[in-house]
Amino acid sequence: MAQKLSVNGIHAVKDDIFSLASRIPENAGKAPVGTAHVNTTFNLYKGLSVLALTSFIFNVDTRLQNAGLALLFPGGQVLVIPLLPAAAGSTTYGIYAVPALVILTYYSLDRWSKGIHAETLVKRDKRDRFLPTAIAELQKKSASVAIPEDLELGEEELGQLRFLLQVALQDKDDWRNFSIVEQFQPSAFRYQLCEVAHTLAFANKIYTPSFRGGYLHEGQKKIIQKYCQEKVLWY
Repeated sequence: MAQKLSVNGIHAVKDDIFSLASRIPENAGKAPVGTAHVNTTFNLYKGLSVLALTSFIFNVDTRLQNAGLALLFPGGQVLVIPLLPAAAGSTTYGIYAVPALVILTYYSLDRWSKGIHAETLVKRDKRDRFLPTAIAELQKKSASVAIPEDLELGEEELGQLRFLLQVALQDKDDWRNFSIVEQFQPSAFRYQLCEVAHTLAFANKIYTPSFRGGYLHEGQKKIIQKYCQEKVLWY
């Protein structure tokens, strides 16, 4: 009876979690922190652009104009200066060309930024329409799951469990039934051992909770001991 109450309690908590998750906040997907950083950077760039343009509008020293180009096009002034023949001498050309180029750049960045923002809003709307449906499907599936006392392993699952027990009960230096490829990526020994350990632990917890101190526990202990060897952990 206590077990049934515990299971029902788990389902109740699960339902509460689903209910809370389905309430999408109004600012979901608006990325307020990222937007604030972008706006701050954009405003800073606009201020630097105005400062840099004054060197061309008021026809000041060429060195300041080159410095202005560096502010307008960070890291790209060496590419921009050859396109402005008069930037290193007479500034008649630069007075018109540089502001026009800056306006074009500003317009392009503004269109690009608004396009990215519009795509983000579209993605948010798609997600907001999908999430309630997905949560409702998860609620339906979770309600149909059998409680632990009604679970029973089939013949195929029992055969797989017997095989894993044989692997787990092998000697510490016996690496038969293990794939030896490399010891860095997911084909390493440690991942295979963890998979066996997790499977045996779940089988013990869910299907045979009263089976203590037998070969199932012995297999779990031997897997842990095998895992602690230098051959497994040397990576």
